[in-house]
Amino acid sequence: MKALLLSLLSLAAATMPLAAQDLWNGTKMGMSEAELRAKVPGLEVAKEPAELFDGTKAKLMLPKVEIGGESFVANFYFKEEKLLQVMLTLPNKQERTFDQLVPLIDTLVADLGKKHGKPTETKRDDNPVRKFASYQWTTKTTRLSVNSGGVDRLPAFLTITYQGVSSK
Repeated sequence: MKALLLSLLSLAAATMPLAAQDLWNGTKMGMSEAELRAKVPGLEVAKEPAELFDGTKAKLMLPKVEIGGESFVANFYFKEEKLLQVMLTLPNKQERTFDQLVPLIDTLVADLGKKHGKPTETKRDDNPVRKFASYQWTTKTTRLSVNSGGVDRLPAFLTITYQGVSSK
């Protein structure tokens, strides 16, 4: 009986943080679509639902979010009907090279640093042809990352991603 009770307590402790993991702007990992809609006004069904390699799908989006003086699109990714990740991206019409994005990246990292402290991991590759920057803040429950990359003068990508950290 004691072993069963300990097993149940361990299971409860392992699963409790899942629902309490903060993501972006008051959202929490594990929320249902209905809970998310109640928390975030203005959500729309994702127009072009992206799917990640593990089957996680962007089901809902917030088309205009102002961050660092720029307009982003917030995509809310679900797996098995539970929120797992929030990814903010620049709208496709805002195509810029990596070099053009550097001031925005620096602003985002500085602003996030004021709230979360120094990034726990930083990677930057300023190769003349292929450029990449990654800044990550990791706590016991949440991973926040700013990633950008591009090739030469082609349009680059920029994402701000909030993910829950697995309790496993």
